[in-house]
Amino acid sequence: MSPFQTGLRTDREKVWSLFQEVFEKADVVLVEWGDFSRLDEYRPLMAAAPVLAREQEIFQDLSWFLERVFARLSPADILLLVSPVSPAGDRGRFGYMVAIGDPFPAGALLSSATTRRPGLVAITDIAPTILAQQGLIKPIAMLGMPVSVSGYGGPPALLEMQNEVGRIFQLRVPF
Repeated sequence: MSPFQTGLRTDREKVWSLFQEVFEKADVVLVEWGDFSRLDEYRPLMAAAPVLAREQEIFQDLSWFLERVFARLSPADILLLVSPVSPAGDRGRFGYMVAIGDPFPAGALLSSATTRRPGLVAITDIAPTILAQQGLIKPIAMLGMPVSVSGYGGPPALLEMQNEVGRIFQLRVPF
């Protein structure tokens, strides 16, 4: 048994129950699915097969939760799925953000004035995006800019961009 199997695991039923409790009352709901971070911490201590099995379990639990969330969303709602890169991750590796809702049509590439590059946004763009969707003005001291749509593209273009940025990070000397 790996150390991960004896550790914490997200209780999807409890998260769903809490989500339902606050969804109608709150303007913004944040759900952090910590299983991915915990797996990343234990990944170096585990063999490949148990890691793959655990990843599949995590994705099944998350899919179960998201199916229920999607059923509750109205056209006015925005859903941001964000997976920042783990501190244990490779230098130059990207996390991802998926935006679902009327301002973000399927297949559209996200961008912001922070990056000025289709398909690339910064983690600091999340809070300004939420404020903009709520009709609130971003404080001057806040980093980041609201996320917008900038053209259309697919996974090959995004993977090529990730590879290009990864090569740049490999050439730079770390602090």
